[in-house]
Amino acid sequence: MDGRYGGSRLTLDGGSLRLTLPDPAETSTGPLATPWRTMVVGDLATVTESDLVTDLASPSKIADTSWIKPGAAAWSWWADNLVDSGWDASWIPELVAYANARNVKIWLWVRWQTVDTDSEREKLFRQYADWGAVGLKIDFVESDGQDRMRWYDEVFAATAKYRLMLNFHGAPIPRGTERTWPHVVTVEADFTPVTFSGVRPNSDAGELALAVVYESGVQHFADSPANYAKQPLAEQLLRVVPTVWDETRR
Repeated sequence: MDGRYGGSRLTLDGGSLRLTLPDPAETSTGPLATPWRTMVVGDLATVTESDLVTDLASPSKIADTSWIKPGAAAWSWWADNLVDSGWDASWIPELVAYANARNVKIWLWVRWQTVDTDSEREKLFRQYADWGAVGLKIDFVESDGQDRMRWYDEVFAATAKYRLMLNFHGAPIPRGTERTWPHVVTVEADFTPVTFSGVRPNSDAGELALAVVYESGVQHFADSPANYAKQPLAEQLLRVVPTVWDETRR
C-alpha cells in the first residue's frame, strides 16, 4: 500500500466477495497507477506462510540498513504508567544516556496528529534524533484511507532521513511496507502481547506463546518486572526468545 490509493477490504456477501474502499473516491494526478490487489487462497499453512504481499511490494528505498536493529522492548506505560509521553529536552537526553550505559535504546511515543505536516516532521524528527532516540511508536493512526496512506509515505521518508525506526500502534494491518521501508519494524494494531496481569483474553501459557507466534520486530513485554519475576520459567524464555525469524511455519 501507498498513497496512490486507499486500503480495500473484501467482505463475504452470501456466495460472493464484495470490495469495499474506505473513501468514496480516489484521486490521482495521472496516469493512474495503483498498488497491487492480492488475495491469498488456501489452507491455513498456505496463508500464514505466504510471502506474496511482501514479494509484490516495491524494493527497499533504504540503501544502508545497518541502523535498523530489531529487539525486545519494555513498554512501561501498560503496567506502571511511566515514561510514555510528555517528552522534554530537560530530561530525555539524560534518560537516553542512562539507557545507553546499560545497552538499552529509547523509543518515543507520539500521536500521529503531532507529526501531520512537513514542518512538524522536520522539526520533531530532527529533535528526537538529536536526543538520541532510535525509534518512534506512532499511535491512533486508525485509518487506511488515501489521505492517511499519503501521510504514511511522508512519515516513512522523513524518519528514514533521521534514522528513526517505526512502530505503528492503533493502526491498520501492514501490507508489505516492511520490504519497501525496512525501518518499519512492527505494526501492533491495538494489541500488546505477553502480559501476565490486568485484563487479557489468554491464559499464562497463551500469553507466553505470543512471544513467539505474534510477529513483531520490536516485541513488547509490557508487564512490570515484578509480574515477570513471579513467572520464573516464563521469564527465562523471554530473556532468550528471538525477535527475528528466518521462516514462518505452521
